[in-house]
Amino acid sequence: MIKSGRKNFCYCIAVFFAICFVCGCQKTQSEDYQLIVDHFKEMVIQQDEDSAAFDQVLETTGVYIKDSTEDHLKEAREAVQKQIDAFSEESESYEVMEMDDDFLKLLDEYGIDAAEYKVVAEMGNVELSSYIDSLTVLKYYLDAETEGDLLRETLEFIYEQDVAIQEYTRRFYFCQINYFFAEWDEELTAYVKDTIMTDLKSFWFDDMKWETDKKTIEDKAMIYTNQIAEELDKLMDDIGRHQEELYQMEKEAVIE
Repeated sequence: MIKSGRKNFCYCIAVFFAICFVCGCQKTQSEDYQLIVDHFKEMVIQQDEDSAAFDQVLETTGVYIKDSTEDHLKEAREAVQKQIDAFSEESESYEVMEMDDDFLKLLDEYGIDAAEYKVVAEMGNVELSSYIDSLTVLKYYLDAETEGDLLRETLEFIYEQDVAIQEYTRRFYFCQINYFFAEWDEELTAYVKDTIMTDLKSFWFDDMKWETDKKTIEDKAMIYTNQIAEELDKLMDDIGRHQEELYQMEKEAVIE
């Protein structure tokens, strides 16, 4: 049975919110905030680049969906397989960024809970696995494109759901970045925006407001999390329905 990806990601989000709920942090000042921002950037920029790569595969697949030529099908299949291989290689060598005791103390000085921060560090590999799962499903239906209209209908639905889920996921990540630095003063926030936000390819949205209240950010992020879960439920239901239809068709063909 083919299964959709992104469930591990939703679980990781749930862990993140659970930690947010039990942890309370107050910001203090020191002179080393750049170390935190630079460390966070190294961590989140890689996640942003992975997301951008997934965006590109969806874009290539979308070209085929809209204009279903043999050349576009070949390009979509190659793009999906190439990215599966790239994500798999990255996942195999993935290492969570190290944080020594001094750095953990520095996080505390700036009102950042270490447990929350570590969740973000670990989410990179979780999301890689989710991308691989989603692309594997997409590859199955792209490879089966010559087998009839029923599979084509499922391919189009999966593509639309992947696009929707990716949109909500990217917005969640924007909220996550905002969350860690929401309560910093204007000078420090300016450094965050100049250092991190201007380099984002996939997690940046012109219509997303930078919030200064963590509760507001949590509420926004929860909306996106719920939307991701709803889209995943639709996707799983549709895949299950179409697989049952295929099974019945195969049974009827054997009987005939």
